[in-house]
Amino acid sequence: MKRYENFCRALANLQEGLKLNEPYSVVEQTGIVGLFEICFEQAWKMMKAVLEENGLYPAV
Repeated sequence: MKRYENFCRALANLQEGLKLNEPYSVVEQTGIVGLFEICFEQAWKMMKAVLEENGLYPAV
């Protein structure tokens, strides 16, 4: 499933960002927030696709 692969890549990127040492610079913090937003977006898209596949969410 493509959406699952996208989510896994986004999560891996976020985990890499969190390996940086604190305190984060403004640039690092901004990047981590951006990675979180991407990961969150991919997560809900994946969950919606799974629910649609299983007939638990009406397909649009």
